[in-house]
Parts: sequence; structure tokens; C-alpha cells
Amino acid sequence: MDISDKVKEAETYRSMGLLEESILIYEEILHFEFTLEDTTRNHFKATIADIRKELESLENVDENTVSEEEIAIIRDTLPIAEGVPNILDSASAFMELGLYKEALSEYEKLLNNESTWKDILQDLATCLLKCCDPSEIFPTVKEMVARTVTNNQNKSEIQFRLGLEMQKRDHKILAQELCRSAKELAPDNEEIEKWLNSNSFRQKILSKYDNGFQSRFIRDVKVRLKKNIGDRIPDEAKLFFLFTMIVLAFISFVVMNI
Repeated sequence: MDISDKVKEAETYRSMGLLEESILIYEEILHFEFTLEDTTRNHFKATIADIRKELESLENVDENTVSEEEIAIIRDTLPIAEGVPNILDSASAFMELGLYKEALSEYEKLLNNESTWKDILQDLATCLLKCCDPSEIFPTVKEMVARTVTNNQNKSEIQFRLGLEMQKRDHKILAQELCRSAKELAPDNEEIEKWLNSNSFRQKILSKYDNGFQSRFIRDVKVRLKKNIGDRIPDEAKLFFLFTMIVLAFISFVVMNI
């Protein structure tokens, strides 16, 4: 056996990424060459150990991780995304590979197409949530819309519909931000106004302190006072009752001005 040739063969396999084959060649050398000097034998053993570490590190890499080089190869492989069908195919391919940032870039190209953007909102929302922190999505959407969409009415509609999609996915604060921004772009849009009125935090608070609730609370206080100290209410109780009414009035004032 020509050891130098075998070593070259092992290193060739290693350079090609065929690590298991490289290990087999080195183990073959160690097994059949009894005349190896200890230093050479130890060197080959150390080389095998190094290759095994390389192999383990490759096995531990997340299978879903795609390098920039691999992304470039994928881009070159896909057809040039011109026209709605090709752009949709390209975006779908990126999503299947878990490349949500790249898919988002493709979907952005369709935002100015009135006949298409409504059909991609669910996938657009998925891409945003996959590649952005929720706190970054609102400014990201605004930037995308500003870059791509020319009509204010469409900008408003896209943000509003995307806000509704985020609400479905339980991102309520994000939905509020998107819908408020949509209202600023289309102040006369009654649908957005209605949604904001029924979903605003202020409205939810007011519903807890409506007149019926306040009336029941006040009536309850009066009944309890009369029950505890009789029909003749002493001055201390009157002061307590007055204080309660002042607190309720203050709460109502604060809530109405949120």
C-alpha cells in the first residue's frame, strides 16, 4: 500500500465534503500498516478525530438553515419573477423553503396591484410574523407601502386589511396601530371608523363604566348604607357617600377623556 497515495485520496475526499469516506481511508491505513512510526500513527489518529468533529458539527446544523450562498443559488435557479404568476410562484417557493424574508420581498412587488394584493394578505402576514419581531412589523409595513403603493386609498386599505389579519392572529396592539394608520390615510372611511370605535381600548373601558353600571353601583351603596345604619344617615356616612360619588365622577371624567 502506498501510504502517500492513500493520504492524498483521504484528503481529496475530505476537501469534497465526503468526510465519512475520508475517515475510512485513514482507518484503513492504521489497520493494515503495522510498520507506521508512532508519531505518524498518532498524527493519523488526530486527523481522524478532527474529521469526526467536522462531521458532528455538520450533523448539528439546523436543516432549515440556508446560507447566503445557497439563497443566491436558489435565486439563480428560479425563473426571473416578472408578471404576477411568476412572482407568486417565486414567493411560494421561498415560503416552502422557509425563506420568509425573500418571500416578503416578492410579495411586496404585488402590493400596487389592486387585483392581487387582497389574495396575498394571509401569506404576507405570515412572512412578516416569521421574519420580524411584532414590534417591528408596523414600521416595516409602513415602509413597504410607502415604497410600493402610490394611491393613499390603497395604502389605507392594505394597512386596514392587514390589521384585521393581525387581529385574527391575536396581535391586537399591532392591529390597532395598523388600523389607526389606515384611518389617517382615509379619514372618511366609515368601515375603518366603525372598527376603531368597536375595538378601541377606550370603548372597552367605557363599556365597563356605562350608566347602567354606575346606577347599579350607586343604588347598591345607598341600600348598604341604609341597611347598616338605618334610614337616618349620620354625618360621617353622608361624607363617605359624597366621597364615593366624587370618586365615581372622577373615574368617569378620566375614562371619557382617554
